[in-house]
Amino acid sequence: MNSEFQKQSGKPTYDPKEIVYHIVGNTANRCDIRQWRVWADRSGELVDTLIEKVLTPAGIPFTCSPAPDEPELWLNRVFDINVVLGDPTKDNYKEFLSGMHAYLADNGADIRYNTKAEVLVQDEAGRVTGVIATAEDGSRTLFKAAKGVIVCTGSYAGNAAMVKKFQQEKVAKLLEEGNVYTMYMDTEDLSSAEPMDDGIGHRMMCWAGAEMEGGPHGFLGWPNGGHIGCPNLEVDQAGRRYMNEALFPVNQVQQVVSAASMPSGAFTWEISSTEDRLMPCFIGIDPNVLDAIAKSGTGVYQADTLEELAELIDVDPATFTATIERYNEMCEKGVDEDFMKSSEYLIPVKNPPFYAFNEKWVFVCSIAGVHTNDKFQVLNADHEVIPGLFAAGNTVGRRFGYAYESSGMGMSNSQAMVAGYVAGETAASS
Repeated sequence: MNSEFQKQSGKPTYDPKEIVYHIVGNTANRCDIRQWRVWADRSGELVDTLIEKVLTPAGIPFTCSPAPDEPELWLNRVFDINVVLGDPTKDNYKEFLSGMHAYLADNGADIRYNTKAEVLVQDEAGRVTGVIATAEDGSRTLFKAAKGVIVCTGSYAGNAAMVKKFQQEKVAKLLEEGNVYTMYMDTEDLSSAEPMDDGIGHRMMCWAGAEMEGGPHGFLGWPNGGHIGCPNLEVDQAGRRYMNEALFPVNQVQQVVSAASMPSGAFTWEISSTEDRLMPCFIGIDPNVLDAIAKSGTGVYQADTLEELAELIDVDPATFTATIERYNEMCEKGVDEDFMKSSEYLIPVKNPPFYAFNEKWVFVCSIAGVHTNDKFQVLNADHEVIPGLFAAGNTVGRRFGYAYESSGMGMSNSQAMVAGYVAGETAASS
């Protein structure tokens, strides 16, 4: 936020206090306002530093632009700019990380791949003095810390026991049914050790005296179908409407998890007709994507009557049509008497063909961790600093509350990077 690059690009700047207050409200006051204050103050500086020291020397492109090009197609978005670190038409994460690793290596960093940290080492006073890690061949190495250890090991979404302990019961069930890690891997066995997001960083810090934030913990859930956040009519597996579809995605996820009828897994239905091609979306989706998705035939059902559509998606036709009739009635009035959705998003489902998009909700990651201060020093149960121990990324607690707060694109990535930036700075100066 408010980087020099952003300002030079002619993009708007923001009042940090206003934005931080907004974030705190969206997290139901479960975040640490001090962390977001640091993010508001330092994230622009971080971007400028990355541009100067990493991106420009490595020839990695970067852009700063509104997304989408038509801001009116944003749904409940506060920030209208984002900085993309890399070529968005390519695998820019890989490109950016390769450039970052090259920068580190050129400046004397000793990078060990396929080497897993497993336990922190402390002296008699409790100061963290190093970490023991195991290499791919089974050999172990004690890495002694001159300044401290920064734990940045991702979420614990791949650890079924931790998810069951810290997440809501229905979220834990959602993980089992739609875990992206097993979706993209060859195994469905969540009891087996996964090579990533196994919560080892959280556990190491707790063994060293850290305290996890209070529960239930936050998570990031995402629909892999439909408009991915458009305020079209949503119904559960019984064909009933159950939410205000124009809420922030963080609230949408909670509503989906809490839906009354989910006997067949973590999915709901997005219902639309030909009238809403210009419906906005929280990620700024192309309004023409409805046709593209419909033609793809993946998780999309189309029918000329509501009764036929109900049969296709296996919901009770009487319940489904009654839901549509009630919704259309409120659309005509311009008042959502059931869930209070804003009138501009009340578009009736009247003209065929009718579409139903299967919105399978996947569990992306946990976004909860241990208590830290605003320098990202890890705290013990008495909220005292554990000397020599720092955290960043998804190991940091009290970032988002119950679920991902998305008033700006890349909020988790941005805050995680700032945490690492400040943790490294603090450790270096100790």
